Amino acid sequence: MNFTRFKTVWNLILKEKMIHRLTVQKCFQELKNDSRIFIQGAAMTPTNLVAMLCEEYQSFSNIELIHLHTEGIAKYAESPYSNSFNINSFFVAGNVRSCINEGNGNYLPIF
Repeated sequence: MNFTRFKTVWNLILKEKMIHRLTVQKCFQELKNDSRIFIQGAAMTPTNLVAMLCEEYQSFSNIELIHLHTEGIAKYAESPYSNSFNINSFFVAGNVRSCINEGNGNYLPIF
């Protein structure tokens, strides 16, 4: 086995991961208060990206999150995040139902 080639490939993989990580961080740095974000729904919900957004919630205020039907845990629908994120849901799934029922989010029926 040629370990030099293996090392070169591994360095490229690590470099790509670091570039991706920096891109995600930069994405949140560019996000301004009073912005609107559409979250892709169903099986394509970017759960890792949404989780990272929730980790930075104290940096934001009045960010409108629009979605049709997200899968997974919706941390943004929980009480500590309500000052940062406003939910506007086109379909009330189980992960945001209590938030909508309590009046902490909006439901816009489109069907």
